[in-house]
Formats: sequence, C-alpha cells, structure tokens
Amino acid sequence: MKINSYTCHSPYDRPDYDKLVSKSYGTRKNRIAIARQLILDGHTDCRALDNCFEMNDGDLVVAALIGEAIQNHNLRRCFARLFPASGLTDGLPTNWLKTYTTVMNPLQIAA
Repeated sequence: MKINSYTCHSPYDRPDYDKLVSKSYGTRKNRIAIARQLILDGHTDCRALDNCFEMNDGDLVVAALIGEAIQNHNLRRCFARLFPASGLTDGLPTNWLKTYTTVMNPLQIAA
C-alpha cells in the first residue's frame, strides 16, 4: 500500500485521512505502512495511528517499525522527536526495543 506524505498541521487535514482510518482496520502490512507514514509526517495523535496498534497484533507492528527504524535514519529521528530523551536507547524507544527483542527472540536465547 502506497501512502503519500503530507505536510499539514493536523492529521485530520490530510486529504487521505478517511482512507487511512478505513485501511487501519485492515491487514498488518497496511497498518505498518500507515503507522510508518504517520510517524514520519509527525501525525501521531490520531485515530488512524491508534488503530494500527489495536488489532491484537500491536507487538508485531511495533517490532516491524523498530526493525525499519534500525535501517531508516529518518524514522529513527522521528522516534527521537516523539519520545522523551530519557525513554530512548540509541535513538529508539526503550520499551519498543524490549517488544522488538521479545518478538524477534521469543525464547530469549543468548539475550
């Protein structure tokens, strides 16, 4: 799913906001794409973003976003703006890193 970037003050001003809300109830792949773009655009206070984490697989969405942020410096910078400095480890949210580790290494082998 291709989601365009928009420069606007509020997520509700996005011309595609209604589409994002409806797609945020869809597949995990769509929800990861929506969450990534909303975070990159700085639109983190909206229902569409909340929905991306509330479909009983929020840990998997978080793990996918952290996996992308490890390689994408723009996404990492957005996380650094979104979370307080005390809640970051290497520019990534500490609690999200714990979730990433749990999802990627569920048996905690060599952790």
